[in-house]
Amino acid sequence: MSTGSNPAEEQSGGKTRWPRYFFYSLGALFAILYLGFTLASIYYTPKKYPVFTTFAGFFNSNESVITVLFITLVVVYTAFFFLVRATTVSKKIFVIGIAFAVLFSALLILSPPFMSVDLYGYIFRAEIVNTHNVNPYVVTPADLGYESEVPWAQTNMKYGPLYTVISMGLQRVSGSELSAELTVFRLFNILLFFGSAFFIFKAVRSIIPRFSRAATLLFLWNPFLLIELVHNGHNDVMILFCIVLSFYALVQKKYFLAIIVLVFGFLIKFLTIFLIPIVLLMLMRDKKPTKWKLKQLLLICVVSIVPIALFYLPFQNFNDNVGNLGRAYFANYKLTFVKAIMNGATNITTDVLNINPVSVDGLMNIHLIVFVIGYLIILFYPKKQGQIYDGKRFFWILLLALSIIANMNNIWYSVVLFPLVLFTTDKYYYPIILMLTLSGFIFYIESNLGANTLLMVMLLVYLFILRLISSKKYSFGIISFGKEL
Repeated sequence: MSTGSNPAEEQSGGKTRWPRYFFYSLGALFAILYLGFTLASIYYTPKKYPVFTTFAGFFNSNESVITVLFITLVVVYTAFFFLVRATTVSKKIFVIGIAFAVLFSALLILSPPFMSVDLYGYIFRAEIVNTHNVNPYVVTPADLGYESEVPWAQTNMKYGPLYTVISMGLQRVSGSELSAELTVFRLFNILLFFGSAFFIFKAVRSIIPRFSRAATLLFLWNPFLLIELVHNGHNDVMILFCIVLSFYALVQKKYFLAIIVLVFGFLIKFLTIFLIPIVLLMLMRDKKPTKWKLKQLLLICVVSIVPIALFYLPFQNFNDNVGNLGRAYFANYKLTFVKAIMNGATNITTDVLNINPVSVDGLMNIHLIVFVIGYLIILFYPKKQGQIYDGKRFFWILLLALSIIANMNNIWYSVVLFPLVLFTTDKYYYPIILMLTLSGFIFYIESNLGANTLLMVMLLVYLFILRLISSKKYSFGIISFGKEL
């Protein structure tokens, strides 16, 4: 725990006010940029191609317009970021800022997604399941003759049964008209996006009261989050919502709610399973009587079984389903960005130095060992008495988990890290938001995984240096917590 004043409160609780009309000008400029992005989306999306090829609408077209829009969005958001951190956000400005965020979301759903095929994959798979009444964990779209119409048609459903049920429900509500389906799915994302913002506000208000409004606006106005979660419609917003709600419940010492929310997240993607031990550990370290803790543990174990059974049983073949998802998220750890770095180095030695490539399997096994050791260190060290909460432990565990889960190079997976940075009490963590935002846009502009991998390495280096700095200046360091409630 920090022995001095809280640096986050110092930098977010000053008397400086927003420059007159500057906030409104930034909001208007963002709205114009999002409108330009929407128009570019409509222009670049092929009209007569099969829907799943819309990804080519971006990469096969002149990228200069999109690149300029991305650069401008990053620059404007960076100015907004430093302005928010240095000023006091009044209630009036906060309400207007939320209204601007609603406007941004409305603009971004006016055009079809053209930077990712994922949303089309969600929609078409749900429609196929609803139409043919098949088990998506056993039957693939290719098995039903949709090989040329659905992204990843040869693969089984790779998300948990809760998301399958949700996507089926959204598709039934919207019908079979593609424009209606896109709108309904993205409206659902918007609901979860603003729901996440609400619990970010509530959680930060419990940790750093004077930073709560600023943190919420930094989340709601982030262009990378808006484009990924609203425009592209990635289902990672569901995981983000579960993580934020769980963290808020943990801050309120509502351990049962925190666990159940993470169980629901597990039923969407496996990522939240890594966070469950944190809540259990906090429960065991609570100062309440041992008898109460044991009752809570028993209740958690019993109640957690219910949603798992409820959502898996309709799809039958429980063991096969768990096996498919388990292999997708754990056994394929050799497809992570760490291996991408190693393969890149191997390619260089082969092409430039004419050296035969070497196997990296052994090094990847070392990576797995490092992950396990790092996870245990973050989870159990240092041992603290009392209840001290901060987002760093969540942040580091999820960063480790993302490093070992297949397809980490899909930069939109990193959206779950944004709110956890806002939950920290260390102001040196906040620039990570800008780094993640920049890496997201470079990923699309470069249209390859190398740029994203490089920036993720830079992020890890920055965090390592940050550890050295914070360990000397602040007693809460890298994995301890910053503010006692």
